[in-house]
Amino acid sequence: MKNNNSLATPFDSFSDSAEDILSAAKLGDFRIFIAIVESTKARGLLCEAYQAGLTTAKHVWILGGMTDPYWWKIDDNANGSTIHHHDCTDHQMKEAITSMLFVDIASKLPFNDVSMFVLYIMGKI
Repeated sequence: MKNNNSLATPFDSFSDSAEDILSAAKLGDFRIFIAIVESTKARGLLCEAYQAGLTTAKHVWILGGMTDPYWWKIDDNANGSTIHHHDCTDHQMKEAITSMLFVDIASKLPFNDVSMFVLYIMGKI
């Protein structure tokens, strides 16, 4: 990733790992995150973001609406997920999603490939 002093920096999980994305976000002091991701990927991503200190009151996460109200409590490790909870407790996950905004998208993208995951991070405003 190159720092081009832009307000928006796109990342793509096909070439950027969640760890790389979150590290770059922390170094760049990014505050607003827009994630287009299915719930199984969102849980792992948000656990990692919580552990990186990127889910505080200074950060805003915008995600697509989730169909299960307890999507953040389900253990993905049993489902063969490539992004894991990293041992986040339900309490930590609940803290991580406190400042989230969920937006329902009328025409949702089909997630045929379970590895599909796109994250856009916006820099300092």
